[in-house]
Amino acid sequence: MIHIYTGNGKGKTTAGTGLIMRALGAGFSPIIIRFIKNVESSEDVIIRDLSIPVEVFGTGFIINKITDDAIEMARNGLKRLREIIRQGEYNIILLDEINVAVDLGVVSDEEVLEILDMVSADMEIILTGRGATKRMMEKADLVTEMKDIKHYYQKGVSARKGIEY
Repeated sequence: MIHIYTGNGKGKTTAGTGLIMRALGAGFSPIIIRFIKNVESSEDVIIRDLSIPVEVFGTGFIINKITDDAIEMARNGLKRLREIIRQGEYNIILLDEINVAVDLGVVSDEEVLEILDMVSADMEIILTGRGATKRMMEKADLVTEMKDIKHYYQKGVSARKGIEY
């Protein structure tokens, strides 16, 4: 099954990570592939303790210009993802911020859709990040949009360790 968590609201990565934890408890074999992000968050302490592999293919959040390094890293991530799916060692895969990578043009939705066609019936793949394309959402079996209705950032509250990262 293909899951997408998208939208402008908070909680996309958190939802994907929560599903990884639930699946691990049920005996699944998870892996997390990160696009865009290149820094650890607080959940990584537990993820590491649980021996869940995390592979990073991001250069950090892209503000003004997409660098050649960002494109190369993301392409390497897609190459690695193809290998993972072919090998079948993992049966639940979190592609953190892949939607953002597509939305920014670091990778194309065509490339991602080709990879999603490789996903077997006994595998779960989770795509997170703002900006999931219409075609990706049509391909997915589950799409959840996080809607930003109210956020404490609007009151000037900065990102807090353990809550936002």
